[in-house]
Amino acid sequence: MFEKERKFHKERWQRKSDQLAGRSALQKFRETDTPDLTPDEIRDREAERDDTDFEKRKHEEFREWQKSLKVVIENFLARVKNPEDTENSTMIIMMGGGMKGPYTAGQAIALLMMGISPKTVDMVIGSSTGAVVATAFAAGLEATLKSTVMMLEELASKNFIDTARFWEIIKLRLIKQLWTEAHGEYAIDTEDIRKGDMDLLYTVTEPVKGDEEPVVKHIDAKTIRPGMVDGVVSSMSIPYVTGEIPEIDGVKNYDGGFGRMEIKNEIEEFKKRHGGKPPKNILILPTMPFETLDEMKPTPSEVKFAKFARRHAGSLVQVGSLGHSASLKQIEKGLLLKYEQRKAFELIQKETGVNIGVLWPPNSDLTNIGINGDDMTEAVLSSARDTFTQCGMKQPDEIPLYESRKTRLKKLREAIENFKLQRKAA
Repeated sequence: MFEKERKFHKERWQRKSDQLAGRSALQKFRETDTPDLTPDEIRDREAERDDTDFEKRKHEEFREWQKSLKVVIENFLARVKNPEDTENSTMIIMMGGGMKGPYTAGQAIALLMMGISPKTVDMVIGSSTGAVVATAFAAGLEATLKSTVMMLEELASKNFIDTARFWEIIKLRLIKQLWTEAHGEYAIDTEDIRKGDMDLLYTVTEPVKGDEEPVVKHIDAKTIRPGMVDGVVSSMSIPYVTGEIPEIDGVKNYDGGFGRMEIKNEIEEFKKRHGGKPPKNILILPTMPFETLDEMKPTPSEVKFAKFARRHAGSLVQVGSLGHSASLKQIEKGLLLKYEQRKAFELIQKETGVNIGVLWPPNSDLTNIGINGDDMTEAVLSSARDTFTQCGMKQPDEIPLYESRKTRLKKLREAIENFKLQRKAA
């Protein structure tokens, strides 16, 4: 049990140790807080972090969040047993977070493995990175596994994010290319998604004027023009940062993370499509671990990026999915305390009768623009297993991960090299 994951972590710790040792003297001087570490020391540091996070989850506040989550998960699982029970309606909201998307991807994989799927969920709303995972979720488990590896390999590279490529720091067109390439490895069947019963919406913001608050709106992935994948790109678009911004139904929209999530708006979107009835249950998948919410600070790279975005975007005051607040100045102001947020959800629940649960991901130290594939893979595996735990489900023997052609080719080359070395030794 867990043998593949143990092997992956051992190899990951070794690669991280080698990367630290291979830094130049200048890099080591700049990163004085990160000394060279052996694989065992890296393992021990991660264990200490996990122990600290575990203690935080024993706090009364986390237990209060768990109470509301338990009700929602029980109802979601009841729907799995009785898919026709539309009175027990369900909605999932997948939030944005830049390269923290693997947290949500791991959660989505676990939910699909439990049977919580497009056949038992009535609506999914995705914002920014959440729109990528929401679309994959709508296509099923196999598509989600493939799109997750797309994140871990193709998007975890300077080909996708490069702060030195100032004219296109984030190459969103790469997602469109990979998803729409005819017979491509990661091609997603948007027509099949359109035929499904589950509603799929993306969150975007309208261009702001002056100091106005960004206006959030939802676009229907199944009906927008020119197409579904363009809607995903639109939900992630940042002027002067992500390249050409597609027009959706003749309008250019921006990253869905620019505006504030108002849960009542999502409930209204559901009511529009379900005879005026609100959803019975809402499951929210954030990309901010519960353990780090009080300590949220931008990394030096994120500060640099935010300054660039703010300077070039003019009236745009947020950094969208690459930051959880309206500006650097608003990072502290915009972060609601967990207690206040929970109380706000409880108030909405009393007003509307909707059960609201938040599935907090575990902390894997991901950053909004980090592109370390190993760290992102660890986040997927940890989030998936943590989802089984929080849902009170038995752990599977293995969390499946799709093996890309690139990985298979690399393994084949390594096998050939090993064979040659063995022949030489003989």
